[in-house]
Amino acid sequence: MKNTKSKIKTILLKKFNRLFPDKRLLAIQLNGFSHSIYCDGKTKESPIEKLGYSGCAPEIITDTFNSDRIKAFFCFPDGLLGHNSYQENPVEIVYVHPRER
Repeated sequence: MKNTKSKIKTILLKKFNRLFPDKRLLAIQLNGFSHSIYCDGKTKESPIEKLGYSGCAPEIITDTFNSDRIKAFFCFPDGLLGHNSYQENPVEIVYVHPRER
């Protein structure tokens, strides 16, 4: 699992930097109902933003939830990064710890 998590961490960082070049990735949470991206504007002073995706609520679309860019972030060749495998087994991937920010 650790090797897989490490690969996913690297892939998601590359995708994030391509899709959100003006932001810094802080953390990602993957769970059974929604996935979250925590990011900032690349400075300690910039506010932390939360971007979300949920296949359980496809009708809700805003700039920070289920937008095309956010869906593209969670999209892989075999489809969107689903929720089922994370039900009762959430995963958090941290890129920048709060004390490092």
